[in-house]
Amino acid sequence: MGRLLFVYNADNGLFSTVNDFAHKLVRPSTYACSLCMLTHGHFTAKQAWADFLGTLPETPEFLHRNEFLEQFGDPGTGFPVLFERHGEERVLVAGPAELGRLEDLQELIDLVRRSVTRN
Repeated sequence: MGRLLFVYNADNGLFSTVNDFAHKLVRPSTYACSLCMLTHGHFTAKQAWADFLGTLPETPEFLHRNEFLEQFGDPGTGFPVLFERHGEERVLVAGPAELGRLEDLQELIDLVRRSVTRN
């Protein structure tokens, strides 16, 4: 199994963080990062998510959209996205449409478990 790489549909930096926080509070249904909505509360990662990540065989990598674009260029999938990395090779696990269909954190955890156990 390769290392999981989660890429948020949000940029890093203070302005982006404040803007994202406000957007999630005021109009959560229009917030563009379904991955963020599933895994994070208003301030930090949800405890169930943090606990689950600790059970994975390898620590996943997390990047913001702008960090991914700087390192790898356009993935051709849109964001958010989940890849499995094998060195420099990236294998798509779930793109924005699939992540957007997930209704809650447990569905994301189940998706990740399926990915981990099939390898």
